[in-house]
Amino acid sequence: MVKTRTTLDQWITLQAVVDYGGFAQAAEILHRTQSSISYTISKLEQTLEIEIFSLEKRRAVLTKQGEQLLALSREVTNKAISLEEVAKSLNYEGNNKINIVIDSLYQSDEYLKKLES
Repeated sequence: MVKTRTTLDQWITLQAVVDYGGFAQAAEILHRTQSSISYTISKLEQTLEIEIFSLEKRRAVLTKQGEQLLALSREVTNKAISLEEVAKSLNYEGNNKINIVIDSLYQSDEYLKKLES
C-alpha cells in the first residue's frame, strides 16, 4: 500500500488561505498562528516540490499549479468528510434497538399487545 506524504490538514489549510483571503485570516478561522499556517503551506510545497503561492505586491497569489492542486484538494477533503459521515451512520445502524423495561407491578401482557400492533 502506498502512503501519502501530505496530510488532510495541509490541504484544508491551503483551502482556508484561499477561501479567507490570506494567511492571517486562515489562521484566525483555523484557530492557529499565522506562522503555523505559513509553515504548513511551506511544508506542503517542499513535500510536493512545487510552488503553490507566489508573492505579488506582498500578497500571496496561487500559481497555475496551485489552482490545479486547490481544485483537486477540494475533491479529496469532500470525500474525507463523506467517509466520516458514512462511518458515523454505520455506527448507528447497528444500534436501532429500543429497550423497554416494564415494572412488575403492571400487567406486561397488555403492553406487549400494544407494542405488537
